[in-house]
Amino acid sequence: RAAETWPVLAPVGLAANWRCTSARIDTASDGKDIVHLGYVTPDGQYVGLEQSATQALSFVPDSTVNGSENGTRTVAGTTWRQFDPTDDRHRSVVRTADGATYVVVSTADWPQVEAFTKTLQPG
Repeated sequence: RAAETWPVLAPVGLAANWRCTSARIDTASDGKDIVHLGYVTPDGQYVGLEQSATQALSFVPDSTVNGSENGTRTVAGTTWRQFDPTDDRHRSVVRTADGATYVVVSTADWPQVEAFTKTLQPG
């Protein structure tokens, strides 16, 4: 988190039955860092958080698995753009704030996506 110039988010207060399964820093095509966190929900679904200050046009399509933008969703008082699955599996919410773009992508249902998203806090 200290290496980035923008607020890096992470979940705070997830129940113990959510498991973090991956954490890494990738590089976007413009050389900016992409911070990835991957989790498994209590019922075995995937939830990932991709976040970056990249201006690469491919970041959102890649992160949402080419999801189709479909309005907005308000989670804990914050408006996120909703991306519905084009592969019948991955639903996503996306928001841009403080110089970064944040993408939550998941195979879980919308209530679990929202449960994860509402725990995200900068650190």
